[in-house]
Amino acid sequence: MPRPAVSLNDAQVAVLRWIAAGSPAGVMEGYTHRISASALRTRDLVRISGRGETWRAELTDRGREQLERLERELSSQATDGRNGGIPAPAQLTPGVEPRAAAVPAPRPKPLSKTSNWSPTCSPPAAA
Repeated sequence: MPRPAVSLNDAQVAVLRWIAAGSPAGVMEGYTHRISASALRTRDLVRISGRGETWRAELTDRGREQLERLERELSSQATDGRNGGIPAPAQLTPGVEPRAAAVPAPRPKPLSKTSNWSPTCSPPAAA
């Protein structure tokens, strides 16, 4: 009997596909893919072993089932028009971590410590 589908976000789907492809080097950068893999592990979709340089992940039977289900859903959406003509998501781009596009804005610089002006007093009078 098939198990129920698991709800995954885009990053988790990308990591699941990456693991299914044999975790090729140079595709994922940093460590956020390991966090997504850990979430997949808690859903029994992948097995993780090792730490640091020896870190490895592989699909479980349930992970293969989930990936096949996702691919069938994508295929049916692409052929029956339910996706509104929007093309299917692109394959993983080498060197780009899923959802890594957002960069936080730089923090403002603190006021100089030599300045004697503060918001509670009036600015210095012009000479």
